Amino acid sequence: NQPVAQLLFKSKTLQHLIIAGLTGLMMLGSSGAAAGGLKMLSQRPEAPNFELRDIGGQAHLLSLYRGKVVLLNFWASWCAPCRAEIPSLQRLHDLLKSEDLVILAVNMGERKQDVANFYFQIDPPPSFTILMDPDMSASQYWPVRGVPATFLIDRSGRVSYVSHGPRRWDESDAIKTIRGLLQKMPQAVASGTGVSIPVP
Repeated sequence: NQPVAQLLFKSKTLQHLIIAGLTGLMMLGSSGAAAGGLKMLSQRPEAPNFELRDIGGQAHLLSLYRGKVVLLNFWASWCAPCRAEIPSLQRLHDLLKSEDLVILAVNMGERKQDVANFYFQIDPPPSFTILMDPDMSASQYWPVRGVPATFLIDRSGRVSYVSHGPRRWDESDAIKTIRGLLQKMPQAVASGTGVSIPVP
C-alpha cells in the first residue's frame, strides 16, 4: 500500500492537472490558435533523467537520447487540450524525425490499459513514442503544473524551452525553434549543476 501522504500528494496533483487542463481547453477554444507559448530558458538546466516504459513494455532512458533534440510532452487521456495536440505532434514527428527530433509523450497517472485503449482509438495511432508514468515517479521531478506541458531538450541534454498549455506544434514558429536546436552541435554537460527548471 502507498503511504497516505503520497496518495494525498497524487490526489492534489491530479486536481491541479484537471483544472489546468480545463483552463487550457478554454484558451484553445477561444483563441483558435496555439495557446501555449515557447519560453526560452537562459540557464538551460540539465534535464532530469528517468526510465519509463512505453505501451509495448520497452524501457526508455532519457539520457540515452543525448545527441538528439527531444520534445518531452506530459499529457493525460482525459485532457482535451492534450488530445487536441496529438495530430500536430504527429505532423511534427513526420516532418522532423529524419533530422534527429525525438518526441516522447509521457502519460501521467493513468493505467496502461486505459492509455492503450485510448491509443488504439486514434486513427491512425501516433507513431511517436508514448511512455507510461502511472505513479508519476518521473513526472514529479519536472515542473508540470498542468497538462499539457512540453519541454524542448537540446542535443546536450539541457532543457532549452518550456511550453505550458496546448499549441499547434506544426506551425512555423515552433518548427523554426526546433530546427534552431537541431542545427546546434552537442556540448559536454557537467552533471549535478544544481540548476532547476523554473516554474512560471
